Amino acid sequence: MDVQEKILTHLSAYGKENKYRLARALKIDVSEVTEALDVLEKEGKIEMKEGKAFLAKKKPVVEVKQEIEKSNHEEAEEEQLQTEVLEEIPLEESFEPKIEEEVEQERIKGTVKFYKPNKGFGFIRGDDGKEYRVHESGLKEGFIIKADDRVSFKVFQGHKGPEADGVETVNQNVALRQK
Repeated sequence: MDVQEKILTHLSAYGKENKYRLARALKIDVSEVTEALDVLEKEGKIEMKEGKAFLAKKKPVVEVKQEIEKSNHEEAEEEQLQTEVLEEIPLEESFEPKIEEEVEQERIKGTVKFYKPNKGFGFIRGDDGKEYRVHESGLKEGFIIKADDRVSFKVFQGHKGPEADGVETVNQNVALRQK
């Protein structure tokens, strides 16, 4: 009896089971059980839910046929819609790309939580309650910041999360600090 048959036999007798218990009960390596479970799931013989495998409930043949017909009908409608949309697009004499006007992004105000000039980064707690990473490249030219400074900035999604850009101080008593 191969691994897949052993798994199906075990599941028919015991119901739901996770891969580790299956491996222990059948005295088979977990990696083999994992591979067999993947194959059985793709074949539709089992279902996985919350890390446990159990036998798949078979659908009546009528339901399967209805699903196939519905899928084929939806694909045909989508192709027809795409064709109609392509026909409705007017050809323009000029094929120059249209450049949209740059929309001015709203600035957020906040307080510098900390800034380490020797490392070139820090964090700002925005008035919206969120924290934004700030890198020295995100400071407006001529500005330096330190802890507890009030600042305004724009936000962009950086590779480490939301980051501040165009950071400048807004304290009334803090004039432009030269670097």
